[in-house]
Amino acid sequence: HCHRALLGIELDEDALAELGSRYTALVEEQVVAAPWVPGAKAFIERHRDRVPMFVISGTPQPELRRITARRQMDDFFVSVRGSPPRKEPIIEELLADHGFRRDRVLFIGDAMTDHDAAAETGLRFIGRVPVGRASPFPPETAIVPDFTAPMP
Repeated sequence: HCHRALLGIELDEDALAELGSRYTALVEEQVVAAPWVPGAKAFIERHRDRVPMFVISGTPQPELRRITARRQMDDFFVSVRGSPPRKEPIIEELLADHGFRRDRVLFIGDAMTDHDAAAETGLRFIGRVPVGRASPFPPETAIVPDFTAPMP
């Protein structure tokens, strides 16, 4: 749409696929190179043998697997799941497969899609909102700026 509407260029399927691949590679490189959220790695390392942890992301599954492998994060999590499907079916599947009680599961996320998935599946939610950013979450939502302080 942008090429057609803004640049007057009509892309064929191959050109569109090439641009999509280039975009994916650029984003993936930036995510792999990004620093850890303060305290996150220590938090995960401290709790990984005590609490089963999972990644549920809207990132496409193949990209997410590459990212976690390149960041050497695979061993931290029981499972790393990306899209499709949406987050809610993944949560329901993990709850059933592992016999988790909803009242004993905590979902930590940084987007409204995380909040909404937790609400829809009956999980407690804590939002991560970096210092200086406005919270996208409802006012009653517990939030943390990073993982250096205790969870609320």
